[in-house]
Order: sequence, then structure tokens, then C-alpha cells
Amino acid sequence: MTALLYRSFPDTARSRLAPWHFYLYQLAVPAMLVAVAALVTGRKEAEPVAGLASAALLVSVLLFCWIVLTTRKGA
Repeated sequence: MTALLYRSFPDTARSRLAPWHFYLYQLAVPAMLVAVAALVTGRKEAEPVAGLASAALLVSVLLFCWIVLTTRKGA
């Protein structure tokens, strides 16, 4: 979904923060999925990884919101 917005609004993709958003998101999502799967199967030691990954995902989404809000035309 974010790629569609980056493609539709090229100013957002030109932001210096866009690569940070992209790579943080790409690292956080798989880590969180694996950690949550491990938690579901009873591996309590994955709990800190799930917490850190979900925090990183939140930061990534907030960063994306910041990019969109600060690169709007007329903002």
C-alpha cells in the first residue's frame, strides 16, 4: 500500500526519510511475524522480539505518516 502512495505521489518517494521508512518496515514485519508465530506455538522467549519488532513497526508507520504530511502540496 505504501508503494502505491509513493508511486502516485513522487514527492513522498523523494523524501530523505523514505528509505528509512522502507527498510525499517521491511525488517520489522518479518521479525514480528516470526516472533508472534513462535509465541502462538508456546515459545515465551520470543516475547521481547515481538515487542521490539512491533515497536519498530509502529515507528515505521509513524514515519510514513510524517513523510506524507510533510510532503503534501500546499502544506
